[in-house]
Amino acid sequence: MRQIYTVTALLATLPFLLLIPQIRALDPLVPEDSAAIFASLEGIDEDGLPAAVGPTAAPSPVPLSKAERLLEKAHEIRRNPNASEKDLKRAVDFLYASAGIEHLSIEKRSTITRSKNNITAAAVEIDDDFVKEEEEEGQEKLPTADDNKEYADSDTGTFITAADVKIHWRNATIQYPPAAKELIFVFREGDGVPLNPAIAHRLLQELAAHGDTEAQADIAFYLSQGIEPVAPNPRGLLFTLVQPDLPAALVYLYFAAKAGDPIAQMSLGYRFLYGLGVPKSCQTAALYYVPVAERVLEMAKLPDSLPQIKNFRLNHKTATASNSKPTVEQEFLHYQWFADYGHADAARAVAHLLSHGAARDHAAAVQYLRQAAQAGDVDAMAHLGHMHANGLAVEQDNATAWRWFWRAAEKGHASGLFGLGYMHLTGQGAEVDHKQAFNYFKQAVENGSQWSGLGDALFFLGTMHMKGLGTPIDLGQAAAMYNAASAAGNLLASYNLGVLHLRGLAGEAKGPASCRAAVMQLKRLSERAWPALPEAHEDFAAGDYEWALLNYMKAAEWGSELGQSNAAWMLSEGYGYEGPRSGSAAVALFRRAAEQGNAAALVRLGDSYWYGKGVPRDWTRAGRAYTAAAKHRLPQALFNLGFMHQHGAGVAKDFHLAKRYYDRAAVSTEEAWLAATLALMGLQVQRWWERVEPMLPMRWQRIGRSVFVGVQTVGTTIFGGSSLGGGNSTAGVPSMSLSSDAGAGAGVSGTKLISVSGGRAARGPFGRIRRLFSISTILSVLDGLDSSFDSQMALWIMGLLAVVLWRRQTLRARALQRQQQHQWNAAPAGNGAAAVNDVAELPVGVENREDNAAAAAAAAEARRARAVVEEPAQLQNDTVPQGD
Repeated sequence: MRQIYTVTALLATLPFLLLIPQIRALDPLVPEDSAAIFASLEGIDEDGLPAAVGPTAAPSPVPLSKAERLLEKAHEIRRNPNASEKDLKRAVDFLYASAGIEHLSIEKRSTITRSKNNITAAAVEIDDDFVKEEEEEGQEKLPTADDNKEYADSDTGTFITAADVKIHWRNATIQYPPAAKELIFVFREGDGVPLNPAIAHRLLQELAAHGDTEAQADIAFYLSQGIEPVAPNPRGLLFTLVQPDLPAALVYLYFAAKAGDPIAQMSLGYRFLYGLGVPKSCQTAALYYVPVAERVLEMAKLPDSLPQIKNFRLNHKTATASNSKPTVEQEFLHYQWFADYGHADAARAVAHLLSHGAARDHAAAVQYLRQAAQAGDVDAMAHLGHMHANGLAVEQDNATAWRWFWRAAEKGHASGLFGLGYMHLTGQGAEVDHKQAFNYFKQAVENGSQWSGLGDALFFLGTMHMKGLGTPIDLGQAAAMYNAASAAGNLLASYNLGVLHLRGLAGEAKGPASCRAAVMQLKRLSERAWPALPEAHEDFAAGDYEWALLNYMKAAEWGSELGQSNAAWMLSEGYGYEGPRSGSAAVALFRRAAEQGNAAALVRLGDSYWYGKGVPRDWTRAGRAYTAAAKHRLPQALFNLGFMHQHGAGVAKDFHLAKRYYDRAAVSTEEAWLAATLALMGLQVQRWWERVEPMLPMRWQRIGRSVFVGVQTVGTTIFGGSSLGGGNSTAGVPSMSLSSDAGAGAGVSGTKLISVSGGRAARGPFGRIRRLFSISTILSVLDGLDSSFDSQMALWIMGLLAVVLWRRQTLRARALQRQQQHQWNAAPAGNGAAAVNDVAELPVGVENREDNAAAAAAAAEARRARAVVEEPAQLQNDTVPQGD
């Protein structure tokens, strides 16, 4: 294993040593095809522009081979939307014949376990020498003996994998690779055959062995991420996670990258940039990223060739949000209805929709733009200028374009100013005046902070600074303009800035710092052209979580931070895959995202170490992760550090630091204020308790301690999770376990927080009952509660219901008491006993039994008092003489 790893690293580094002159010879790109760049502004494509290459003689047709004819027949059937199931099966037969497959078989073994990629004992022994304590987050480790044992022990089922699939070839190999590629999609989608990812993966392995670069890059992805596609199974899984095989993945990546596969080149560039399984080398990373960036620029010349990548970050809010957004057709009908009634903004919106997407209609767009421009809409004026300048649905006329640009520029519109500057720069419709063009571009930048074409204006300013057009040459200013344009999404600016950094001309930074800045620009540009992220977003919105997870992990493999954070979130929350390895895979992806600057991933990494999810529980490392995240003022990290310092969990117990972190969390966001305020109140109570506790008897100490812990944990669970669950990381504040044995399990020496058992073992039935309802058991249940939105709402509702029931019972008791008092006071003097008897005869219910008993006792006392008063009067009447 050591030899494979060393040879792979040397092979991957060799191209850099051979091709250094190519990097030094790179020059920043300047707008050679100005018309094409001009046409791309404001969402206008290049339709209608003359072709760059003149007409050539059509080549003589080459007769198709038998395999090609069979593939064409299969395509023809599969493209037919009305094809029956029988037709689709017939198309599969054509694909079998074209690929050279006689038949497929699955040889199920007596004991099928999850693949451990044939890691031998000798290889494990060698790998152990490479494993050291991670000094910095993100260091990728090779498989070890402990890892192998973990995967062997974590097997929970049997699956049929690609190793069980046998392909019987007609000529012992693939006859026509395109037909085999089509069969892969057939088995992945279950189109004409039963869905079977294991067979698809077996075909992919055969293609990779045959030398197909795309298949080699895909196999490297599966090996690196530890993804094993499986056949249909009772659990309904498309794949399972096994132990990654990094050395084999690097071999596949090297050969695919050498053959020019862009995905493999990006993956190796990312690994060399961060030293993931290969020697860390920024120069080698630049070598792999440069050809991909140039390829992306070539793709950008074609209309709609690059996917629209949205910064869609998964969390509990976005995952549960409604996706009921209006479609493009619904938006078009909505705006069209208002535009037909003369609304200028609606007319401009309709023109924008007609200028974008697949169903474009520039002629109709011009009509709506004229309607909006006549109503005084400056956006429509500038857009009409671009339409006339490029001849889109109208006759190309620079004079008319100048007039529309001028009308928009008079009102300070950035797009109109840009159009005038471009005409002066290129001499199209105006005389060449570089100084005037520079001034127009500068005004466009100053007036267009929210303008969609800001990146284009910044790019031209950078080019003019670099070439000395209308302004003295200033490479520092050129780099600054390119940097701003790159942030605004301009692809050429990203490439030029990267090249300036590679040549050491982008500022004062030299050496490694300049190289890293260059590679980051090239990396950002290279990731713009591939559809994995948009497809993952669509799959997640459609509820197809397994394919969404696969696409996010594919983007994560080539270095996309968004793909890494989203894939890690899905694995940690059980979307797409739930298994014994999901936790460790999520931790690895969170760590990679944190390396690339995602501070919220540091919080999730700290949560993993705190709870022991995917990694051994280690409160000390959790504290380090939270401390790193707290530098970015994340409320979750600040709150968690305050909690840890309050209780001395993984860090030194320090009430002063705890208060400081709680205060910072309270002012960081409005959502964090409630949880932080309650925590500060709990901190004051704990301070008071620790002063009072030594003066109390041992029994009261235990009771007070249990009450304090229970109230604080319930408050953290209810308020902490809901208040601090925003942002990219939505795990919520951990409802931290405060048992004394948790610290020992975490490796925190000398950490003994709160002992709830008092040191006595619970024996007998009464002891078991006390243990069942003990505070430690309750805390364990609370600690296991999920911090999702539904659980938090359930806790809130249960608490509110308890308060309502208690208040209702209290009001009923008070009302009954008032009724009894009113009846007693309203009774006549002579009928006091009767009134008392009436009150005493009220029905005794469950709620008013005690009140009626008290009333009866009062009535008896009243009867005795009346008897004492009436008895002397009766005696006196009996002694009065009967009269004379």
